[in-house]
Amino acid sequence: IVDNGAGSIKAGKIQLTAKEAQIPDPFVASNAIARPGGNATTGKVGASRRPTGMLVAAEIDGAPDFSNMAFRRAHDKGYVARWDTERDIWSSVFSSDMGIGLTEPADVSLLVTEPVATPSHMRRAMDELVFETFGFGEYAAPPPARLAAASHLLRSSSENFHESGPVLILDSGF
Repeated sequence: IVDNGAGSIKAGKIQLTAKEAQIPDPFVASNAIARPGGNATTGKVGASRRPTGMLVAAEIDGAPDFSNMAFRRAHDKGYVARWDTERDIWSSVFSSDMGIGLTEPADVSLLVTEPVATPSHMRRAMDELVFETFGFGEYAAPPPARLAAASHLLRSSSENFHESGPVLILDSGF
């Protein structure tokens, strides 16, 4: 599961069994890359196209000084606008050394949040990132408010969802 927020990204692996779901604490990191003041040089780092010296996701959160950092976020007005930046962030989040340790994405179903009314060209870019870049077997991209409502209804003591009453979700993020 990936909550692809504009400010922070939350991710985790959930193991589902016939009787229950094992839900660990989520991995949370800045959804950005950053250059520490005066330390960045150009070049390639592994499969990433980011310049050397750049910090990604959890590396930013572990930095001792934020005062001279130049941040680059993948999101603009709540939507992903820089897919190359998002690719580098996801690579870090899925890695074993800095993230959740995702080793076989083809065997995983991805649930990633997406803003309401995302334009179709942005959805196609998400499809490309999910299937072609990372190789996930399948994915779904509901808005976060739908997941919050579903969680409330599943935890409701009522046997019938229709008897649990109305649910108001207020999403004031990005």
